[in-house]
Amino acid sequence: MMTKMKFIRIPILGLLVLVSTGTFSQDNNETGNNQETSTEVRNLQVSFLPFISFNGFPAKNTVNVSVNILGGYVKEVRALELGSIMNIDGKNAGMCQLAGVGNIVGGTSSGFQSAGVFNYATRQNGIQTSGVFNVVTKDAGMCQLAGVANIVGDSSAGLQAGGVFNYATAQNGVQLGGVFNVAAKNAGICQIAGVTNITAGSCNGFQGAGVMNVAKTVKGAQVAGVLNTVFSDTASCQLAGVGNVTGGAIDGIQAAGVFNYATKVTGAQISGVLNVAPYIKGTQISLINISDSCQGVPIGFLSFVVKGYHQLEFSADEIFYTNLAFRTGTRYFQNIFMAGIRPGDFGSPLWTVGYGVGTLFGNPDGLSYNIDLTSQQVSKGRFSQFESQLCKLYVGIDKKIAPNVSLDLGITYNLYIIGTHSKYYNKAVSEIPLYTLSDHTYHNGVNIKTWIGGKIAIRFL
Repeated sequence: MMTKMKFIRIPILGLLVLVSTGTFSQDNNETGNNQETSTEVRNLQVSFLPFISFNGFPAKNTVNVSVNILGGYVKEVRALELGSIMNIDGKNAGMCQLAGVGNIVGGTSSGFQSAGVFNYATRQNGIQTSGVFNVVTKDAGMCQLAGVANIVGDSSAGLQAGGVFNYATAQNGVQLGGVFNVAAKNAGICQIAGVTNITAGSCNGFQGAGVMNVAKTVKGAQVAGVLNTVFSDTASCQLAGVGNVTGGAIDGIQAAGVFNYATKVTGAQISGVLNVAPYIKGTQISLINISDSCQGVPIGFLSFVVKGYHQLEFSADEIFYTNLAFRTGTRYFQNIFMAGIRPGDFGSPLWTVGYGVGTLFGNPDGLSYNIDLTSQQVSKGRFSQFESQLCKLYVGIDKKIAPNVSLDLGITYNLYIIGTHSKYYNKAVSEIPLYTLSDHTYHNGVNIKTWIGGKIAIRFL
């Protein structure tokens, strides 16, 4: 038994002797202040724990290869460092660091850092990969990959990919976060997060989030499943499933499923429900469009331009002798809300309500030309639930007769659709119209009549 133990000790002692003697010195002369320093560089050092080494005191050494059985501390590593738990370098680490738990570098990590839990470096110019998080207190370049988070105290010039979040004071490359990305100053090229991207300064590239993007200014594109918010100006494009908000000007397109807001729009606002812009030079397309002034065309069910086109119209035609309409929007595209009645049988009058769109072109202070397309529900007495729809195409001439008054006169092409099964059919149809161009009842009981009519109107405001 003793003989076997002797044979085991001999290789171990030989390895220790080899490690302890595997050193050499390099003299580095510095002319500054006439000082001379000497740095000892070892090929290999082996530690059990920090400051417990098999070959000298590694805290003062620069080594090419460092092997730490549990953990170790060296001044600097130039090539390779391996640690089952942790590697700690006082200054720089180069080429490759591998640790079961963590790597800590007081200076610059210039190669590949990989740890099961975390990596830390003052500066990073290579690749960091960890199971939980990576931290760089100053600049980071190339790539950071973490299961939870990447944190850079200054500028990140490469790829940050974290399962939960990424943070950098300034981000000049790509951030990919499962939950959110944060750039405390500026962000460039690309941010992609499952929930939120936040840039306190300017975003010069692409932000894409499943829920929300926030930036001070954007020069590029914002795409979010719910909301995009820019506190100042936006250039290019905002796309959101719910809404876009820009506190400044947007030069491009805002498109959202529900609403858009911008202080100034040069381009287009497109949404499913609401567009708001105090000033717009371009197009608004939504159910409701609101602006203070518009150099363009708002298209929707209701477009209200404070400094736009608003007119109250009183008119008479061959069916309804008394009509009231409100026209709003711009001269080029107007929303028309209307109601009318035929005086006579006040117990059960013939009356109508309707909606339409129109356009007016020509000389605003003289003679203009008017085209309207309207649809009206016609009722007898109480509101009719049955099919009773009157559609009109109107072409007229509008003449300004006073500063806020104009006279309008024109002809209409009328198409009246009514269900013959209604108890009001005979009585209503006997009064509409006076004559017909065509009159046909289809097999499903729907009757369609057409005729040519006319309208005269006076408009105010």
